[in-house]
Amino acid sequence: MHYQGYGNQWASWGHQPGNYGQAGHQQWVAAPGWQASAAMSMPTGQQPMAQCGWHDPMAMGVQMPQQHMAQWSYSAPAGGPPGVTMHDHYSNGAWWHADGGSDEEREVMLLGQVQQLVTHGDLQSAKTTFLKMRELWREAESRFKDRGLSFGKFNSRYQTAYNMLRRASEHEKPAQASKLIDRRYLRISNGELQEPGPPAASELRVMSFNLLSEVLNDLFAYQFVALPPGAGDFLRWELRSKQIVAEVRRWQPSLLCLQEVDLDLATGLFRELKDHAGLESLDVVQRNERSKDGLGFLYNPKLLRVVEPVSVTFPGGQNAVLAVIFEVTSVGHPGHGRRIGALTTHVAGRSPACTEDVMRTLVVRAEQLRQSGCDAIIIAGDLNGCDDTALNLAWSSGFHSAYQAAGDVAMASGGPIVTAHNDEYHWCGELDFVLYDTMHLMPTGIAQIPEEERLVPTRSASHPSRSLPHPQWPSDHISLVADFEFC
Repeated sequence: MHYQGYGNQWASWGHQPGNYGQAGHQQWVAAPGWQASAAMSMPTGQQPMAQCGWHDPMAMGVQMPQQHMAQWSYSAPAGGPPGVTMHDHYSNGAWWHADGGSDEEREVMLLGQVQQLVTHGDLQSAKTTFLKMRELWREAESRFKDRGLSFGKFNSRYQTAYNMLRRASEHEKPAQASKLIDRRYLRISNGELQEPGPPAASELRVMSFNLLSEVLNDLFAYQFVALPPGAGDFLRWELRSKQIVAEVRRWQPSLLCLQEVDLDLATGLFRELKDHAGLESLDVVQRNERSKDGLGFLYNPKLLRVVEPVSVTFPGGQNAVLAVIFEVTSVGHPGHGRRIGALTTHVAGRSPACTEDVMRTLVVRAEQLRQSGCDAIIIAGDLNGCDDTALNLAWSSGFHSAYQAAGDVAMASGGPIVTAHNDEYHWCGELDFVLYDTMHLMPTGIAQIPEEERLVPTRSASHPSRSLPHPQWPSDHISLVADFEFC
């Protein structure tokens, strides 16, 4: 494993960053409670360094010319992780480390390096070092329970390092509100691509959008989100929320289904959506008893009215399923007087999380809406991927995907549909769906999914230069937009 040199001479290895100090020809960083010793061998013709010992601190770096070998021995403070002996080689401004140590030792070492580099203003090297930390996270994720850690505790050092980079990026160049990525509207009947515009007078436009909860953004963005040079901290909510509003305004939906709406931020967001997109909102519903985000419906009051308020079920102890019944009230609309049942949910689990049993709960709930007098049904939300049995059940029950109906051109890049950042660090694919009742609705157009580095079916272990979210997009999911006409 390669650890970056600091300028041409610094190296760093450490548990718990502390204060800087200097002793003779050694330079190190203090880490209270630690002890360390180091034995150095120098290239031929240079005077060997004597055995060096430090008591409270641990040696973090030694200023040395050209090349040398080092053996480091560390002993931990009481209650800390076990000590470790490591063999390092310093050459041409960089450390090469031979013995990896435990996951915890490597986490602390890399966290110390990131902090040291950020402190000294070397942001690019700090980002490079953090990518090694991200690789370690991917490797160590399967072992954190063996260490007696909760998932939150395991994540904490990675979050700390990433948040240092976010703050340093913002200090270097504050993030500015950016124009959204360009998107095209695809007319399904002839495959024609058009600029975004309002739905036709005969259409009903449904939009589904997982916003990336601010709580989850803070907890997990370190796992996969790239921080490009000069972009600042573009992940801040005040910037992302403006882009969310702009995306909704671009498509002017009749019905908007939202997932990962922060409970503490919903009021402000819904006010902005009303002021700038003309949408009325229904109350956000917490998706489960532990979450700090929820699900929500918004609608165009010039076209729809609420017939029955939102009903909530928690099938099998899973996440909430929201259902609501609307009526088309616009006199000039061909669907005037018809009732539409809408379902939204955010299925828990890793893709494909929507199994046959999960889909059955949605289909059964849809049938209940039909029996309540609905003329057509929409199921839209983040299903976290569907396995084949779930999709087969949906199709046999009369529900098809609007994006599948568009064929390969649903993706600007062609090929399988991918709706969220997808790689080995963020396991996704086609997570989001707009499913329609084939007996009563016909899809007429969709918002094409744009070409993006990580909107691809192949899961790469490389680090992206552009992730989702990025400075021109606010979420790890792309929004889905589909137009329908009544049959």
